Amino acid sequence: MTPFRIRGKTISLPIVQGGMGIGVSLAPLAGEVARLGGVGTVSSAALEDLLTLREGRPFTTFEAAAHEVKAAKELAAGGYVAVNVMCAAATTYEDSVRGAVAGGVDAVVSGAGLPTDLPFILADAPDVALIPIVSSVRALRVLVKLWRRRGATRLADAVVVEGPLAGGHLGFRAEEIGDEANRLENLLPPILEYVRSGLGDIPVIAAGGVYTRDDIDRFLTMGCSAVQLGTRFLCTVESSASPEFKQAILDTTTEDIELAEPASPCGYPFRVTRRSPREGRAHSANPCRYKYLIDSDGRCKANLEPERYACLCSALLSAGGALEAEGGLYSTGANGWRVDHVMSVRDVLLDLGFEPASAAESGPDRLRADDSGRAA
Repeated sequence: MTPFRIRGKTISLPIVQGGMGIGVSLAPLAGEVARLGGVGTVSSAALEDLLTLREGRPFTTFEAAAHEVKAAKELAAGGYVAVNVMCAAATTYEDSVRGAVAGGVDAVVSGAGLPTDLPFILADAPDVALIPIVSSVRALRVLVKLWRRRGATRLADAVVVEGPLAGGHLGFRAEEIGDEANRLENLLPPILEYVRSGLGDIPVIAAGGVYTRDDIDRFLTMGCSAVQLGTRFLCTVESSASPEFKQAILDTTTEDIELAEPASPCGYPFRVTRRSPREGRAHSANPCRYKYLIDSDGRCKANLEPERYACLCSALLSAGGALEAEGGLYSTGANGWRVDHVMSVRDVLLDLGFEPASAAESGPDRLRADDSGRAA
């Protein structure tokens, strides 16, 4: 398998672990994936709340991102660590990016909106790769055109193309998710062509519903340099998802996977399992207390239009273990029903037909745990 390169750095395996928040893709998972030759990704979503609980002292957004990325880099032993920062989390976006840079991150991956400001935030971090997530060639064209018009001195170093089978926030309207034109196989060709003609020799990474080695080989044959997988890593030993979260995924059937109703306040559909404590529903009864997914005027759409939007903050913080007794909402990709047991990251890679880059032992003995037994 040919290694691929992002902004001059080589990654041994064509595997990118997707950023899963809240409280799933933390240092143990990202560090292990990176140590074994892939791209490990820390999710920045609500890190300050998670670390304040975990470490027993207050963290700012900047401090939390720096802390968790640094921990992942230490576990990675020289491997490639990225951070995923949601554009929709506007109030914490820049501090999350700058904190990750301070922690030594190799790349910033950004979606759930277009990362229009990212080249300018990273202007003084030339070694850190800039990787947008898009779901159409139109979105990528608009983004690049805007960057150029604003005088960006750098553009994308890689592009993640996410189809409608991914977990979490999806870059489609709910009615578009089943369209044949939006299948990942159909989204990729025009994006591959545009990247080659307009952005040069940078990696295109396929994401959303990638589960088997056949899936991986199909997208690599199409011209992608790597694939991104989230669900395959969700129930690993190294994942910081709670035991209840993992068990809910193990119990999930095809009929259990659905879009949360009402929708996310940032306007994107959000895929979950009905095995969640909230049974797939995002509640709107309480005003937003956490302000992660507010608009530019500081308002949460869940408060303005509760019949259309629900505040996900408490639901996801509960799922991530940062709140008690509020009932979590568990996100999964469309293939979540296929996960039937907990595996180590190393065994996932072997199951996919890859020989991990490191010969060192991996597994639960490499993790420290908090009092609840969760990876920390």
